[in-house]
Amino acid sequence: MQRRVIRRRPNDRKQQRTRQHQRDQQVLTALYQISLACRGDPSFQQVFETIRHELANVFTFDAAYIALCASNSGNFRAALLVDEDLSEFLEHIEYGDLTGQIVTSGQPLFYRDLSADHVACQQSTTFGDHEKLSRAWMGVPLLIDTAAVGVISLQSYRVGIYKQSDLDLLQRMANVIAVALQNVALLEHRALLQAALEAQISERTAELAALQNISDGLVERQPLTVTLERALHEVLRLFQLDAGNVRLLDEQRQQLVLYAQHGFSADYVAQTTYIALTNSPIREVVLSGQSRITPHGWRQYHANSELPLEIFPPFESSLIMPLTFSGRVTGTLSLFGLAPRPFDEDEVHLAQGVAYQIAILIENSRLLDERERQIEELGAIGRIGQIVTASYDLDQMLAAIYQVFVDLTDATIFALIICDPESGAITNMAFVDEGEWFSLDLVGRKIQPNSLTGWIVQQREPLLFDDITTQVSELQRRGIEPSVVGRTTPPRSWVGVPIVAPDGEIMGVLMLQDYRPQRFDSGTIDFLGQVASHISMGVQKVRLFAERERLLVEARTHAQAAELQAHRIALVHRITTLLASSLDLDEILDLAAKELVQLFEVDHSGTVIIESEEYGYVAAEYPLTGVIGLPLDMRDNVIVKHLNATRRPVIISGFDQHPLAVQAGDVWRAMGITSLVIIPLVSRDRIFGTISLDSYRGVLDFSADELELMMTIATSVAVALENARLFAAEQAQHHTAERLREMARVLSSSFDPAEVLRLVLEELGRVINFDTASIMLLEGKTLRMVATKGYQDAHHAQTLSLPLDGSAAGEVARRRQSLLYVRGEQDLPWMNFASSASIATWLGVPLVARGRVVGVLNIDVRMPPPRDDDAILPPPRRFSQRDLEVAGSFANHAALAIENARLYQESVTRVEQELEIARNIQTNLFPRHLPNRPGIRIAARCIPARETGGDFYDVVELGQHIGIIVGDVSGKSIPAAMLMAAARSITRSEARNHTIPWVTLSETNRWLVDDVPRNSFVALNYALVDLQQQRITLASAGQLSPLLHRADGSISFLDSPPAIPLGINPSTEYCQIEVMLAPNDTILFYTDGIIEAHNQQRELFGFERIEQALQRWGNLEPNDLIEQLLAEVHAFSAGMPPHDDMTIVVMRMGP
Repeated sequence: MQRRVIRRRPNDRKQQRTRQHQRDQQVLTALYQISLACRGDPSFQQVFETIRHELANVFTFDAAYIALCASNSGNFRAALLVDEDLSEFLEHIEYGDLTGQIVTSGQPLFYRDLSADHVACQQSTTFGDHEKLSRAWMGVPLLIDTAAVGVISLQSYRVGIYKQSDLDLLQRMANVIAVALQNVALLEHRALLQAALEAQISERTAELAALQNISDGLVERQPLTVTLERALHEVLRLFQLDAGNVRLLDEQRQQLVLYAQHGFSADYVAQTTYIALTNSPIREVVLSGQSRITPHGWRQYHANSELPLEIFPPFESSLIMPLTFSGRVTGTLSLFGLAPRPFDEDEVHLAQGVAYQIAILIENSRLLDERERQIEELGAIGRIGQIVTASYDLDQMLAAIYQVFVDLTDATIFALIICDPESGAITNMAFVDEGEWFSLDLVGRKIQPNSLTGWIVQQREPLLFDDITTQVSELQRRGIEPSVVGRTTPPRSWVGVPIVAPDGEIMGVLMLQDYRPQRFDSGTIDFLGQVASHISMGVQKVRLFAERERLLVEARTHAQAAELQAHRIALVHRITTLLASSLDLDEILDLAAKELVQLFEVDHSGTVIIESEEYGYVAAEYPLTGVIGLPLDMRDNVIVKHLNATRRPVIISGFDQHPLAVQAGDVWRAMGITSLVIIPLVSRDRIFGTISLDSYRGVLDFSADELELMMTIATSVAVALENARLFAAEQAQHHTAERLREMARVLSSSFDPAEVLRLVLEELGRVINFDTASIMLLEGKTLRMVATKGYQDAHHAQTLSLPLDGSAAGEVARRRQSLLYVRGEQDLPWMNFASSASIATWLGVPLVARGRVVGVLNIDVRMPPPRDDDAILPPPRRFSQRDLEVAGSFANHAALAIENARLYQESVTRVEQELEIARNIQTNLFPRHLPNRPGIRIAARCIPARETGGDFYDVVELGQHIGIIVGDVSGKSIPAAMLMAAARSITRSEARNHTIPWVTLSETNRWLVDDVPRNSFVALNYALVDLQQQRITLASAGQLSPLLHRADGSISFLDSPPAIPLGINPSTEYCQIEVMLAPNDTILFYTDGIIEAHNQQRELFGFERIEQALQRWGNLEPNDLIEQLLAEVHAFSAGMPPHDDMTIVVMRMGP
């Protein structure tokens, strides 16, 4: 068969390319226009119309279908239907048959003749001319990746006008259009989100504004009802509800009181202002503290309750919130809607926040009201205090008090009754009702016992009624039958308090009443109670003033005597006050002498203190004549005997004839005294002194009253002196206690026996006044004197020894109790030796430590030296009971300190012996000679601490090897030395048996474990030096890493793998490292005594300093290097004693 070849003419191809180019331009223009239409904020209808128009420039079609899928499957979000000149934009329509297939499959559809190729097509959406049917049909999905987001179909009434290339072109354009439409959808979605966000911001702004408006009530001082009305208005506006109210619990938490409402009638307000909590439909909200939500059917919900629904608007929904502050419900916030209203979780949370804000608002207002009320009440109380202070007329006082109440409170009725405490009759009263004074003709009558006032008088307690008309049962329970006084209308609120005198007598009743209920509370009772206290003082003051006036009238005949007595009392009071202002004995005596001279206008005053029946002395005088301190013989003193008999002042004049001047007349005349009064000073029924008032100019003459005044003043002086003595004794006791504490501290500061003995006697003199003292320690059956104080020949005294038997000190030791000797009074086995001849009083105290008598403390008072003249000498001082107690306490501390010093000295001696043994053991363990081999130089030094620390070293020759051992045993003294010896011996033995260092350590550890004491161990470095290979192998058991100083000056640590010390775990495996050495390389072994050496600032020498020292001196020979290192350590320590052994071993390779 002959093939026919058809050749295209060049012009045809050129025309074809031109047409193709034109069509491509049309496609690009269309896509560009579509993309422009998608910019800004276009609607889908505008975009679809642009797509239709632009597609018409590229394709020929009679009808078109452009649709964008909704986010949920099964329908189109928007679609444009076109049939010739008709078009319709639809939203939210279901998929058609063909378009649904395209969206579902994501594949295009193509029909040359739809009626012939797809006769089963049932389009769900028809449009345009129903008589004409589409013939040629092609549709493509709008694809984003592989997902179909829409569809475009083009249709024609002619058959076969579309080709596969048209379908492909439409698909390509659809892919671009899909992106543009998706951008439009995203922009629309963003706009929706932004609108929703703006709506939420608007809502939150409104909420915050409402909360702010509510919070403004915290700073704006307005009545609570006004503040709550405004807050309620904000809440209703915020939640868009129709009505609401705020109720607060009363003080007794029995009633819910209406404070604010909106949307309710006047009947509702009148009937529900006060609601008993037990009957309230919102009782559970108050008790549980939980909100109650009724989204619908509010009236049906309350249909069977006792709630009067007829006064409520036709509510359908409600939200009841508790008002809670600090965990306590104070009221409720109720919101109502006339339509059903569901409350979502956010709204409930918001409502809770609003309720809490209102609760804070209420609490703040309450506190401010309470503060203002307290301020006003304090001001009123102050004014009433001024009134009662200034007034001396009861009726005027009551009228002025009423005026204060008028300014303070709006109570309707004020009543104040004053009655006689003995008869109970009313003496004064005020009753004011709404500003009108009522004269009730009750003065002179008794208060009715069954009345409100009578109940207060009988029970002496306040009384409060919130509403008398509703509290009938409470009145009956108390047996009260109230009666109307004043106007015919009975009051509802009633409060009253008793007016009680300081002695407990009832003086009257103060009352407030009001025609309104709930007007008073417990705060009112507190305020009235304070006012009543002032009124009580005012009434008592008026009565006392009246009584005083009466007494003054009665006492006018005795005015002069009373004035004189008052003057004397004032003088006595002044002197007594002056005397009481001081607790210094000398100052009191001087003050009394001076005041008496000025008061009684005498020339001189002298005070004598009687110390005993035999001795007294002049303790004070004014003016000074130089006799203070003059001793007086009290034996058979006639004046003292007279004063003991009479206990009254005595006037002595005419010394020649007066029997009381026999003994002292000449002395008085020598002093220029011509007459004197002697007044006894008596305390605890004992005369302990006298005061004399002396005249140089004539005979003294005092009346009986003046002598009585002298005795009164002398009594005050005696009391002041006794107080001063007691205070001095207390101070002395306090001082003694302080000294005993200080003594215990001082004695514990030393363990030197001689120093402790010296300190004991030194401190004893600070708490007890003595002449001589000594300490005798028990040695077998003998007491040996070891320390003295106050002896002229202390050395001779310390050679004295006494037997236990036949000596007073021995009796103290044998009896284990203190003994007191007073010359001439006791019979004790006293030893006759020279130093005891002058002892007047002796106190022996046993020194007992840990239940054992260790010695005796002797405390002496000596006889005064004899005088040639006949001067009166004070008797030797005696030890008081306080001295005995102090000496006993002191001896307890002293004995313990002496015993501790003795035990410490024994311990120190024993420790020194052990340390010496340990040092000998350690010294014997060190090698006497170090190996001297070619190619290596070794030097070592160990400086033991005072307490042997356990450092040791050894150098073992092993053929062509040298073993170096450096160890540190934990612990001190002999145990450490013994463990050191064991460790060194085992290591040396194992080093000879094994040529591998880690094996040597492992075997040494295995042998040591059973012999190491608990909590002890051995830290050890073992190095094996190969002289031929110039190599060192190091194994470590918890010892410090040696330092390597290379010939080139570099320094590094020889860090072997970490391992625990020897003697802890028998199965411990040790490791080793090998390091090649070169000539002049130096290795430094050291123990922690070098590193932990510290200076006076407690700084450690440390690793950094030893590195620096090795850097400086590493090129020296081993011995020289050790000298330099130890010199630097000693210089750093600056005299601080080492607390651990310091060991250094230096090995240097030869050239």
